[in-house]
Amino acid sequence: MFVKILVALAAVLAVIILGLATAFAQGKVAQSTPVTVTGENYCLLDALGKTQTALPALVKLNALRVVTAKGGDGKVMPEFTGKTLHYLATKSAEALLTGDAARGREVSIRGKLFRNEAVLLVDSFEIQEDFAEIRPVRATTGLILMEDGTTRTLDPRTLLRDLNDNFEVDAKTEALKTVQAVITGENYCLLDTLGKSETALPALGKLNALRVATAKSGDGKVMPEFTGRTLHYLATKSAEQLLTGEAARGREVSVKGRLFKNESVLLVDSFEVQEDFAEVKPIRGVTGAQDMGVAPEK
Repeated sequence: MFVKILVALAAVLAVIILGLATAFAQGKVAQSTPVTVTGENYCLLDALGKTQTALPALVKLNALRVVTAKGGDGKVMPEFTGKTLHYLATKSAEALLTGDAARGREVSIRGKLFRNEAVLLVDSFEIQEDFAEIRPVRATTGLILMEDGTTRTLDPRTLLRDLNDNFEVDAKTEALKTVQAVITGENYCLLDTLGKSETALPALGKLNALRVATAKSGDGKVMPEFTGRTLHYLATKSAEQLLTGEAARGREVSVKGRLFKNESVLLVDSFEVQEDFAEVKPIRGVTGAQDMGVAPEK
């Protein structure tokens, strides 16, 4: 009898372990790591969809374009440089996410990074100098040797302007790395999944995002690097029911639109709500665990 009980317990344990292993393999378990991140706090809609019809209450939501990212052990995480991270809508992130004072400024943030969701749970932050004030070349003059052997007088004002102009061009170029895409996945509430115990911002506590099941470019080519990752909806009128609506929350959806790769952002053109995930997926309310840009193992 005792042996039978042990065998039964072993079988149950095996099922549990198998289920957990499957969840991790399929990217359904959220993982976070302590980080310190610096970068530019910028308005998503102004940068990526200025000509779009915006949702009035969400028109000025900000995100972070990463310059440097370090783990809790101080180790640099170069894979995030140039990428955009999205703030979880908590009280600690309010001034960053919605405030005008921090928009367009360099900030340094401590918190938890949900890698595959491209999400930051803010613990604390500092606003640094304006980008124009922290360029490596300051008010100095002199001569610079050109490639052709000639010299050029260094005018700091002109050089600073050129550097800033180049920075803006580079930032816009990065932001325009887009592809037409068809994405299917689960539309889920970010805060409920990643920060349910946190103090939420009342107006933003129920914003949704898309956990990708399959991603295809406009020509039908599969993009496996996005499987298991989370994409964030640009706050346009076309995305309203997905971003803020309850009817599509927890449902499988198919979305057509423009994918901003480095920003993990979807500009929605159209979408369809499919079957409820409860009918087709055994696990809900959890998110991906693969690293950004790394396809899940099969």
